[in-house]
Amino acid sequence: TNGYWTDYMIEHQYKNRFNGTDSDGRSLTNLEKIFLDRFPLVVATQQRAVHFSRIIQSHVREDAVIASLPCGLMRDLLALDFSGIKNFKLIGIDIDNKSINYAQKLAERYQLSAHVEFYQSDAWNQPFENHFTLLTSNGLNVYEPDDDRVTALYRQLFKALRLGGTLVTSCITPSPDTDPNSEWNLDVIDWDAMLQQKTLYSDILNFNPRGLRSSSVTKMQLSDAGFEDFDLIWDEARIFPTIIAKKPRS
Repeated sequence: TNGYWTDYMIEHQYKNRFNGTDSDGRSLTNLEKIFLDRFPLVVATQQRAVHFSRIIQSHVREDAVIASLPCGLMRDLLALDFSGIKNFKLIGIDIDNKSINYAQKLAERYQLSAHVEFYQSDAWNQPFENHFTLLTSNGLNVYEPDDDRVTALYRQLFKALRLGGTLVTSCITPSPDTDPNSEWNLDVIDWDAMLQQKTLYSDILNFNPRGLRSSSVTKMQLSDAGFEDFDLIWDEARIFPTIIAKKPRS
């Protein structure tokens, strides 16, 4: 799917959760409210986005070159506060042309088109080398079951960063029914919503990501790709951790 629905799901938490409507002012159905407000994976996604935003904002400075891969609608970059910053570049890379078109329109709304470039590219063959001061990457690894392919992806992200550059990425951790060592915080899981989530995602939408990995496995793969100096920020349920990693300065 393109980035539109991920953006919709994330943006819901900032306004529409409190008034019970969608972005067009339509009242949400009960099922929509359960989906957007209670599904554990959705709530974890929303919290993950908040962490990403705070981290990326801390890297906004003069001459920053910040990229998102895959960019989706790229609101994680476009909605940042660039007050007082004159020289910066935002790069969006995505294989999906529809997502890029949405992102271009959003860049116009934020009046940032002069600072933004978009590239349609497969993440495993992205063209940049030693280019970005910060790179965000969310979502690709959960669809790739092959560990070697995921490590190869991380090597591409490593290559794209400048020396000393920062990667902000994430993973979805396995649930207790698939991994006895699951990292989930079971005390905060809404189990009724979890059952409904499973029915909707697995049985109806056929959404079954096969690339779920623990935070320790993800850090090991990032380390194998050359990254170091890791920091881990959890969502409340410990489903969707944010991982910050550095490319060495030499």
